[in-house]
Amino acid sequence: MSLGRKQLRLIPIVGILLATLWLSTSRAFERYELQTYDWRFHLRGDRTVSKDIVLVDIWDDTLQALGRWPFDRQYHAVLIQALKEYGAKAVVFDVEFVEPHEQDPKVIEAARLAGNTYFAFGFSSPKLLSHRFVSTKIESPVLPDYAAASKGTGFVNIQVDLDGKRRRVMPVIEYFGKNYYQLSFRVLLDLLNVKPEEAVLEPGKYLDLKGLRVPLDEDGCYLINFAGTWKETFSHYSSVDILASYMQ
Repeated sequence: MSLGRKQLRLIPIVGILLATLWLSTSRAFERYELQTYDWRFHLRGDRTVSKDIVLVDIWDDTLQALGRWPFDRQYHAVLIQALKEYGAKAVVFDVEFVEPHEQDPKVIEAARLAGNTYFAFGFSSPKLLSHRFVSTKIESPVLPDYAAASKGTGFVNIQVDLDGKRRRVMPVIEYFGKNYYQLSFRVLLDLLNVKPEEAVLEPGKYLDLKGLRVPLDEDGCYLINFAGTWKETFSHYSSVDILASYMQ
């Protein structure tokens, strides 16, 4: 049976639709989508950020004063003490303490007394399985005494997009049947008084923190809502300035 003219006209349209659907599911447009994501932030403009969040930076002045990185860990202990006395609710280290050091007892004791310190670790090559990330190895574990003295620990693995930029965060990685949280999300749980086991993950949809629903993309990542450029958003303080002020 031959096709009519109307049916023949539909063939190119159906072909285009099928090709578009294939390109969409194969992520052929992903690089373009990522670029438009950046453009939309530029068009939107900067957003006001909380003054309660500050970044303590290890700048050149710190390295000049304390020596090259990694410098003596006793300074981390003093920094924890200072920030606690200055009223910090959470002191979050995004550097990893994975190798023993002679000054570790000072840092551990400072963290234990402060009761507000978080340390970082890293998983080995998390794999995406059914809209969630899974790992079978911790590549850089927190030293046991540090973990015991901390208020919590979180991973700092980074999700890199096709163009090499970082726009997404893996909030949860499953490790032998248990969920572990990205460092900032681990802090957020405590600030919201949500126990880790109370968080509900719907892979590829959302992470529910007792009513606060964090949207996730189909890979299970949280798209970062950039407030603006790194230097011009959150308040920055030099680590050595805080130490010098506290130790006077």
